[in-house]
Amino acid sequence: MIAASVIVQLALASAIVQGPAPAEAAPAPATAEAPLAPGGAEQPAPQPVQPAPVFQPAPPPAAPAAPPPEYVPPPAGKTKRRGLGMMISGWSLFAGSYIITALVGAVAYDLGDEQLGGALLIPVAGPLIAIPQADTLSGKVFLVIPFLAQTAGLTLGIAGTVMFARSGRANTALNADGVRLTRSGLRLNAGMSPYGGSVGLRYRF
Repeated sequence: MIAASVIVQLALASAIVQGPAPAEAAPAPATAEAPLAPGGAEQPAPQPVQPAPVFQPAPPPAAPAAPPPEYVPPPAGKTKRRGLGMMISGWSLFAGSYIITALVGAVAYDLGDEQLGGALLIPVAGPLIAIPQADTLSGKVFLVIPFLAQTAGLTLGIAGTVMFARSGRANTALNADGVRLTRSGLRLNAGMSPYGGSVGLRYRF
């Protein structure tokens, strides 16, 4: 018994030392061979087919750029002068209010009220001078109205006249020929052209 167990242990020890037997190498996969044409020759590999070209319409041509607008100077003699309307309305208001007040003063003077009538004949300050001569409140208010109308008309008339005169001088210095530099006729002119801006001197003789 002891000898049999010793033999079994020796067999197990030798099996553990030697290890498992190496597995057999797997056979290499067989490569696919190209089919042979009749007669034993190899067939050529198929070539890739290119797609047919797609027709694309050409883009429309770009529209030509419009040329820049040319500078057109204003026609001579049609430049609007400032202050004309103010001048006309101011002097019209002053003249109308004074004529009415003067007529009332003339009637009062003929009726015997010489102080009231004489005061109303004076422009602008006349109605204020005549206020103490009025006996009623309505008469005093009536005298304030022509004073305000004459004052406003005279102010507008003078301001409009000054603006109108200055505008006339400005139009003479600046017109279609350019800015006047000298009294002899030398002017500086600037404008636009298809090729850009331009600045020039102009002299008339």
